[in-house]
Amino acid sequence: MVRLVGKVKAFSFSTGRFCKNCGRKAVFVSSDSYRCPKCGILDWTKYKRLWFAILSLDVIDIDVRVFFLNKALPGLMARIGISWQMCKDRLAGLREESWRQKYKEIKNEIVSKANVHLVGQVIAVHGKMVQDNRFLARRIGETALPNVQLERVRFVEGTLDELNAITQRLLGDYRRGVELWENTPVILFRKSMGGVDIEIGIRAPLAEYAKSYRVWMRVNDVPTYPAEPVRVAKGKYAWVLRTYHTKRWKVQLERILEHCIGLETQALVIFNAAKKLNVGQIEQILEGLSSECIEEIQENWHGGTVWELAKTASKIDRAAGIHVLRKFGLLNTPTS
Repeated sequence: MVRLVGKVKAFSFSTGRFCKNCGRKAVFVSSDSYRCPKCGILDWTKYKRLWFAILSLDVIDIDVRVFFLNKALPGLMARIGISWQMCKDRLAGLREESWRQKYKEIKNEIVSKANVHLVGQVIAVHGKMVQDNRFLARRIGETALPNVQLERVRFVEGTLDELNAITQRLLGDYRRGVELWENTPVILFRKSMGGVDIEIGIRAPLAEYAKSYRVWMRVNDVPTYPAEPVRVAKGKYAWVLRTYHTKRWKVQLERILEHCIGLETQALVIFNAAKKLNVGQIEQILEGLSSECIEEIQENWHGGTVWELAKTASKIDRAAGIHVLRKFGLLNTPTS
């Protein structure tokens, strides 16, 4: 892996659909198909969405275009103070014009923050040079100027009073319940909107070193947000949003809760769309899950709507419930 150090001259951000077969960018044809210039019309199984940011980097003797693709994007976004997972959650379930409008809003936020916090800064990137001064980034590294001391991340213990103050202010219209899992409080906030039950949960290890506060959101018992699992350790993923025991834990937790609150209306849209769709060939819908999971879902499935199937599948495996909603385009399909 190559390490490259330079000054950021410009930043751009975009997305597109690309052919899985040849890798070329496809153009829009209809809501469920795109056209590849080489392979022709593609249905949703034959193309994938790629997100990418491009940095123009001044490396003293040359200018290099640095590409941050899907896997490298979260670290770059975190550098400018944006949660990439939250951005994807805000787009999940939206279609056509509503999706495009939300995407434009998010893109403007990203570009604006990048221009403030990234352009003009000296950074290090790790990856490989691919061709003609183009660099494929794996991650963004740390750089420090001489004699500048980097602040150490220190453990900061939280208290239940502090947590209560945050949740009372932000989730005051929710019903509150507390469960104690061994010595760790799990606080559940519930409310009903338009016939839909929304739950926001917080696992709060207030005084446990190296443990994070974990937040999730469910709609009628179906885990819905985050719309993709996040990496919590090497090879381990969880369907939660997290903040650690640093001195800014309260600020970060507030941000996560505000994010969940902002998804309430979107959750209603997904629910109402899913409950209007009847399930057809269940074998095709469940394709891609393990054979054991499919068998158990089929044993417990008694017919009905997409939402009822998602709920049944979620009781067996939360990833299976998300899988069902993605099959119908109600949540975004994750990209590698």
